Amino acid sequence: MRSDGWGMRIWKLVYPLVIYFGITAVLTTAVSGVWIWRLTLANPNMSEENLFRLYEQQIMPNQVIIIFFIDIIVAAVLFIFYYRDSKRLMPVYKKTTIIHWIFIVILGIFGCLAGNFIVSLSGLIELFPDIYEELAEVQYSGEVWKQFIAIGVAAPVMEEVLFRGLIFRRLRTYCKFPVALVLSALIFAICHGNILQFIYAFLLGLLMAFLYEKFRNLMAPIVFHASANIFSILTTNYEVVNRIIMRNPFLAVGFSFAVVAGGVYLFSTVLEPSNE
Repeated sequence: MRSDGWGMRIWKLVYPLVIYFGITAVLTTAVSGVWIWRLTLANPNMSEENLFRLYEQQIMPNQVIIIFFIDIIVAAVLFIFYYRDSKRLMPVYKKTTIIHWIFIVILGIFGCLAGNFIVSLSGLIELFPDIYEELAEVQYSGEVWKQFIAIGVAAPVMEEVLFRGLIFRRLRTYCKFPVALVLSALIFAICHGNILQFIYAFLLGLLMAFLYEKFRNLMAPIVFHASANIFSILTTNYEVVNRIIMRNPFLAVGFSFAVVAGGVYLFSTVLEPSNE
């Protein structure tokens, strides 16, 4: 892969994104089209406005399940390319322990908190309330168990195969770690498509690429990503978690950033997995 020309290098970074957005667009359009077609057959005399309102009422509780199946399909397709890359690169095996994985979960939880605190303190939520409400409506609609399997499991697997397994790893073969780290996080943030998620995704994208670099194992960023998303679901759906955090918000902010900084330091020194 290091011998690729610049044109081929750019193409190898672009086509996984084309596959991701292409499959997502096709499947989303197909599901919406079939759903509306069935509603039209069942309600032939209903006006277009009422038909569309009925469609929105029915599709909203099922959006996360639709996301789940789309993410699983995309992940399966992208994993083929990840596997092909793995056969062309010299494998690096890292020895890990249960302590490593516990700290990854902790880092994911406090990384989620720190990222959300930064977005909140930036004032962007007040500037773009419609974007915030739309995101919350899509991501946290339906039963909590649906959110867990779609946002907490399927999305992290698919996104890590794409952004760390393919894009970051390919960047890493082309350039030094700091450049690959920032570029992969930037691509990850841009693909979220809005300013609120851009900041959050960029910061967490840095942490997840850092973990992949240290562990050379796709499971490390997947566990981090899943931990962050699951904690986000818990804070959104269960008020008791928010109450604990908001009892002393300044302490929560300081502690979250301290844990993230401490986690990065530990994984760079005493907790860095050793080569087998």
